[in-house]
Amino acid sequence: MLGPFLVVIVFVLVITTTTQIPYVVITLRSVAEEQRTLALGVQSVIYRIAGTVPGPIIFGALFDASCVYWQEECGDRGNCWVYDNEDLSYRLLGFTVGVRILTVLCAFCTWVLFDVTLCKHGRSEHDKENIEMSQNPKSDNPKETYN
Repeated sequence: MLGPFLVVIVFVLVITTTTQIPYVVITLRSVAEEQRTLALGVQSVIYRIAGTVPGPIIFGALFDASCVYWQEECGDRGNCWVYDNEDLSYRLLGFTVGVRILTVLCAFCTWVLFDVTLCKHGRSEHDKENIEMSQNPKSDNPKETYN
């Protein structure tokens, strides 16, 4: 069982690390140039809040659901003494993969909506200038081209 588990974990890690830069690019391309730093700051705050507030609660519930034997004291449930490790690994991996799939779907929808908006409203003036500069360089000297 360790082999398939490691394969899925490596797959999740690869997907996680390869999607970080596209999310930043999507954010930068989706907002006006003068609002890009604010957008990255808001994105960072949302990531931190969405991960640090509900994350421990959700993972605690997943751990609690995999408990086999609870400590009992005076009729109150205490700490978990024994976990079903296989069930716990499936729950944690399933939740992680599910959230990652949801994240990739949201990024894909943003990309599609951005393309639709771009086709409808056209490119910004800044984007047009960058495209013109890259297609029609005035000189072979880069300093002259971008000054």
